[in-house]
Formats: sequence, structure tokens, C-alpha cells
Amino acid sequence: MDAQLEQARNRVRLPTKLDEGEVCHFRLSEFESPSGAVCIQPSVLVSLELVRHDLCQQCHDEVEILVNSGTRTDEDNERLAEKYGWVDDGGWVSHTSKHLLRNGACAVDIRARLKRRRSFQPDFNRSIPLKDLALFARQRFDWVKEYPTHVHCDNRDGGQKVTRYRSAS
Repeated sequence: MDAQLEQARNRVRLPTKLDEGEVCHFRLSEFESPSGAVCIQPSVLVSLELVRHDLCQQCHDEVEILVNSGTRTDEDNERLAEKYGWVDDGGWVSHTSKHLLRNGACAVDIRARLKRRRSFQPDFNRSIPLKDLALFARQRFDWVKEYPTHVHCDNRDGGQKVTRYRSAS
């Protein structure tokens, strides 16, 4: 495949309709598996946009949500389990992961940070603490678990917490 075409693949912006209008802070490529598969449930996009909105309100600044992992194939899951271990054995990866296409692809692993660097504070840490991200995510996703490197979020119950676009605070 042509390098330019490969680079542009799945760079499609994902507009999300919320009560106050359409927003668009994510691209399809952010949810793509290492093998190239991609699927994202609309409720997950709404939940992500709501978490982002709530964090922006709380921080009084622009916040970006970084997607570490979205869609997975069985092969992707196996590779992750080799690195992080299966949940059954005390690891992080589940045989029934909600990231998997066959289980609905309704999960994301995320981090968050302030979007811009503050020039008057060159050593300023822009990362949002994972415990704070998890707190906000619990208000907008059906199920949330905090890990040392990310927050796992999923809408395993169909996105019960995405009924309206209002700040959780």
C-alpha cells in the first residue's frame, strides 16, 4: 500500500451528536487494533466526549483523551496476554475482553492530559491523574477499572450513563 494512503487510513473524524450539538475530538484510527481492525460503539464515543467535557469544566482548560487501546481481535488479545498475563492468572487481559469484536468492541483504555503546555511552567505535568480520570469516567461509562498505566472503560450494559450532555459536577 502506498505510504501516504497507509498514513491516511482510518484518519476519519468521528462527529458525535450530543444534546448541545455536534462535537468531534476523536478519529477512527485511535480505536484501530494493531492488526488494522476497527469498530467502535456509538455509546463509547458519547461517553468519551462526556468525560472530556467534564474534565475540561473541572480543569478550566482544554483536555485531550488519549486512547491506548480500542478494538481488538483475538490475535491482538493473545499478544497482549503474552505481555501482561491473563486475568485468570493475576494479569490484566481477559479472555472475554469487551475490546474484542466478538464481545461488542465497547471498551477503551484511556489516559488524559491538558492539551496545551503552560509556557510559564516549563516542567508542568500535563497528565490528568488516573484516579481523577477514573472518577469522571465512572460517571459516564457502565464499567471502569483503574490500572497503573491507564483507565479501562466500557459500556457493557449498552451505555446506560450517556443519557444527557451535562457536566457531572
